[in-house]
Order: sequence, then structure tokens, then C-alpha cells
Amino acid sequence: MSSLSRQSVTGEHYQGVPVASLRLDVEKRASSGQRLMMMVGRDAGDSIELLVAFDAGRQIEVLQSVVPMASPHYPALTPVLPAAAWYERELAELLGVQPEGHPDLRPLLLPPDWPRDVFPLRKSFSQRQRPAASSRPRSTVPVTGPGVFTIPYGPVRSGIFETTQFVVATAGEDVLHVDMQPGYKHRGVEKQFELLELEPAVLLAEEVSGTATIAHSMAFCQAVERALHLSIPPAARWLRVLTAELERLYNHFDVIARLCDDASQSVAQAQFAAFKEEILRNNVQISGSRFLRGVNQIGGVCRRPTPGILSRLRHDLGDLQRRSEDRIALLLRTNSFIDRLIGTSLLPNQLAAQFAAVGPVARASGLDRDCRVDRPYAAYDHCDWEVATGPAGDAMERLRVRIQEITQSFGLIAQALEALPAGPLAAPLPQSLPEGIAAFGWAESPRGEVLYWVRLGTEGRIDRCKVRSPSFVNWPLFTRAIAGNVLTDFGFAEHSFGLTQAGCDL
Repeated sequence: MSSLSRQSVTGEHYQGVPVASLRLDVEKRASSGQRLMMMVGRDAGDSIELLVAFDAGRQIEVLQSVVPMASPHYPALTPVLPAAAWYERELAELLGVQPEGHPDLRPLLLPPDWPRDVFPLRKSFSQRQRPAASSRPRSTVPVTGPGVFTIPYGPVRSGIFETTQFVVATAGEDVLHVDMQPGYKHRGVEKQFELLELEPAVLLAEEVSGTATIAHSMAFCQAVERALHLSIPPAARWLRVLTAELERLYNHFDVIARLCDDASQSVAQAQFAAFKEEILRNNVQISGSRFLRGVNQIGGVCRRPTPGILSRLRHDLGDLQRRSEDRIALLLRTNSFIDRLIGTSLLPNQLAAQFAAVGPVARASGLDRDCRVDRPYAAYDHCDWEVATGPAGDAMERLRVRIQEITQSFGLIAQALEALPAGPLAAPLPQSLPEGIAAFGWAESPRGEVLYWVRLGTEGRIDRCKVRSPSFVNWPLFTRAIAGNVLTDFGFAEHSFGLTQAGCDL
């Protein structure tokens, strides 16, 4: 068994499990209420190391199995743990480890002409390698019945949308089934992390999902900091809260603007888009980047805004909060808007729990999940606020949760500005970095929990970096929540989930 089972990282416990009994152990943990957080595969030479991580409160419980490279098969977990479905499809095509008994092993992320016997996350695959194409069309789940036909929606759509395809099965107006096909812009991000030194790896983490720059870079940095037992300075903790909440604000305003556009509320759409723009311009003052790039580094943050910039931010956000609250109150009294959201794309609590939903999508279905509270990081354990949840599970409830989070973000930013101390911004890295250490890092992005697992290799370079975005978790739930709705509500459903394809096409 790998040395991972013997490493000491606070809040993580690794348990070696024979691959033959892995499914039974997973089923026991799922039935006890533990949430699947991540599945990781790592090429260990003569074997594939398989990690299955569960949320057990403040502790991350990790089941660890070894699958022989000569016979890379294991009993599929999806039949007893539906949330594992996309992870196992990903493991099959990127690492070549086959889950026997999986109900749907169609390719998920790689191009349809990618050869089935080439696995890019194996160490033997070079980043410069360009395998010969094979002829294999994209496949979709067949839906049959009187008058049923399919509409290929995407991958190229009007407006500014990321690239994916939704194959919508319908008999006229009602949506019977949606088959999502991501992977049109798969970038091989996890392969790019391999052999990177830590400093450039932070920059790569920032590029995983541009509208969650802070969340991804913070989760990556935190994984390395936890592996190295680094304690970041108080000033850096509060600056991470400040920038993370600025990121949450502009993303939530963007979701509201898109929903307004769906309802042909042109004036409201322009107003909320303008609020988003105001936050982006303040981001430039804070970091030099509209998307807050260049803020985080391993051990802390890179810069401290001047007192003048912080004072201007306090003034600007106070004014913006007053104006946005007035516009939100008016929007919520607009019947032609809220009528399109109530009851749309309903996600029941049980289904959200079954598929391990995260973020506003989970909280709007009654799941009290927010890693700012569940596993506090940065300075969130010193902040005064409450997790916003709601029971209805529809598009309207997801909007209400985001509106509450906007108010909370303004409050958290005010607390950060008030509490920000003097002092150093980063803890120094050790002169020599041990090989083989690994840890998880996380951050609550505007879309939900971002999770990284980082393992260091030789000479301080990265051996394996697994990235799990909230969109990867929640997209399968979107395709279920949209079924039974009408075609004209597709945009409301999609934008109320507020997800991104970049979080899948890694």
C-alpha cells in the first residue's frame, strides 16, 4: 500500500481497502450519510492507485485501493453510489481503469476520435504526443416513443456561451430527456500540472475556470499548504476572504442578469450587468486584474492593497449594496419575472443528496453545505454569518439563495476590511520539499465547493493534481432537473444552476 495511508495531515484519514471489497465499503459510507467528495486515480507504475474521498464532517475519509496495471478492473461504484458515475467515466477514458458493471461508459471528456487504448493521464503518455485519430461518432442515450425527436442544442450557440452540446429529446414542447456532452474543449489541465514547480502551478490553477480564479488558486494553495503544514499569516487569511467574496458578488450578479435576459427584462438585465461591472472594476484596483488573478501564492497572498484603495472599496461597495438591494426588491415584485422561475427545474432534496450536490444548487434544495463553515479556511472561522438555504429546490429558490449570499458577501467584505491586520503576507516555503506527500485543499466558489488533491513528486514538482469543480458535480443534476419542463424554460433552468463548462473540460 502507498505511503499515503501513513501520512499525517490534520483532517484527513486514509484507509487501505482491497479492491474486491471497495464497493461494499463505499456502500456502507454512503448509507451512513457520508457525501462523496472526489474520486482520484494515480498512475503508480505497476498499478493504478484509486482514492475515494468522503465528507465525514470536519474529517475527510479516504478509501484507498490498488488496481493492478496488468488487469485494470474493479467493481463499479455507480450502482451503489450514483454520484460516482461521471468520476468513473473519467477514470476509464483518462487512466484506463475500467469499472465493471457501470451503466454508461460512453466517453465523457475526450474527443470522439480519440483512440480507446490511449490514456493521457498515464505517466507513459507525453504531453507532446498526438495519437492517430480513430473514427467513432459521439453517441447519445436513445429515447423512443410516438413523435419523439431530438434537438442538438450546441456546441456553438448564439450569444456568449461556453462550448457544450445538449441533446434534447422531446415530443413537441415538453423536455423528455437531456443528454449533456461536454469535452469539446478539453484542455488536459491535470496533465499540465504534472512536473510543474509550485509557483507556475498556482498560475495554472487560476486558469482552470476564469470566473473562479480565487477559489481555484486558493484550493490549490491550501492543498500544498496543508501537505507542508504551513500556517499562513492573519493578513493573508483576511485578504483571501475579501477577494473570495468579491468573486462571489460579481458571479451572483451575473446569474441574475442572465435570468433577467431570459425573461426579456432588458432594463433589469442592464442594471445587474452594470453591478457586475462595478465589482470587476474594483477588482482591478485590488489586484490589477478584473478576475483577481495574481492574488494567491503558496503560503499566503502576493500583495496588500493600499489604505486609499481599501477606503475607496468600502465606499463603493456601501453605495453598490444600497442600489442593488433596491433593484432586487423591485425585481422580486415583477410577476412576469418570478412566474417563470417558480416551479422551474425542480431538484428534490433526496436527488440532490444522492448526487452529492454542492453550492447554491444544493443549498436551494435544503442541503446545508458550505465548506466555509463545514471545514473553515482563510479567516472564515472568525466571521459572523449564516449559511443561506431554502427548501423549494426550484429556479426561484436558487435565486433567493444567491440573493441572500449577495447580502452576506457585502457583510463579509466589511468584516474583512475592518479586521485586516498589519504584518507579513506569506509564510516562507521550506527549503526542501519532501517527496510523496499529498493533501486536499478546498474553497467555496460562487458555484460551490472547489476541491483539489495534490501530491508532490521529486524536486518539489507535482506528481499528480486532481481538480474537482462544482460544475462537474452539478451538471448531471441539471440534466435531471430539466426533464419535465418545457423547452422555453431551458434558459431559466440553465442559468439558475449557474454552472460552467470550463469546470468539466479540464
